[in-house]
Amino acid sequence: MDNQQEKSRWESPDKSFIKIIKQEGKGLSKPNDGTKCLVNIIPLVANSVTDEVIGYKLNEDVAMCIGNGDAELSEVFEACVESMTENETSELLIPLDIIKNKWPDFKNESITETSNYDGSNAVFQVQLKKFSPRKQIWELEPHEKIKRATELKEIGSDNFKRGKLSVAEKFYTKCLKVLITMGVEKTITEYDEDQIRAYNSVRCAALLNLAACQLKCNRFEFVIEHCTKALAVDHKNVKGLYRRGQAYTAINEFEKAKEDLNHALELEPKNKAIITQMKALNSKIKLHCEQYKKGMSKMFGGPVT
Repeated sequence: MDNQQEKSRWESPDKSFIKIIKQEGKGLSKPNDGTKCLVNIIPLVANSVTDEVIGYKLNEDVAMCIGNGDAELSEVFEACVESMTENETSELLIPLDIIKNKWPDFKNESITETSNYDGSNAVFQVQLKKFSPRKQIWELEPHEKIKRATELKEIGSDNFKRGKLSVAEKFYTKCLKVLITMGVEKTITEYDEDQIRAYNSVRCAALLNLAACQLKCNRFEFVIEHCTKALAVDHKNVKGLYRRGQAYTAINEFEKAKEDLNHALELEPKNKAIITQMKALNSKIKLHCEQYKKGMSKMFGGPVT
């Protein structure tokens, strides 16, 4: 491979794709998180990889906001565009095992071997027609960071409602990472009351929504961790108390579960979900005590009162 070919071929650090530049772009500026771009994606060897899986329509100019795509392969295409300059046209090669990992329904045999491609990658032509340069995340003003974090949280919530828990979790995590750059927890920068209030509101919601995802996946220790962080911001947050109470119940931390659920009931005495969870907790405690008595009876050869 000569030097020119080496310059035009680039593999992403995570090896999720290879980019081959077909037409150089102009300038040095490249898109980054939150950048709005106009792109055109043409499938070259990708029989079953549809625009629904990519998250962007094929064979036409489409708007792309870097970091906002929530389809199975959006992240790969956005990462490719992030590496491009304006007016650049490149071929994007995505290894089949990467596609299969991100999209389990993908069938390897759907990619056919041709005279130009060996069949080991799905191949697309990607053109970055234009974009509006955007500051890096750490350069944004506080209100801009909160706005970006809110945007990511809302994408997460939309996916949560559709049952796409792993995608929702990814966006809630991205939301929290944006907020970290504000340095509020380490008091790196001083903010006014409105900014702190907005920061706490978005952070608390993202933490609790992340906990909701993890609760559905039975990752109870993480539920407790994220609810505890949210409750440190708002100790009267009913959702935080309720979800942490659910997690404590699941891992048989009965006293902690009872404390959280009782606190939640004090705040919302008529909340049906909390009442139901309290009944489930009491039933589990009763069953646990009965099993304990049976175990002790067998051990000592007689009933335990």
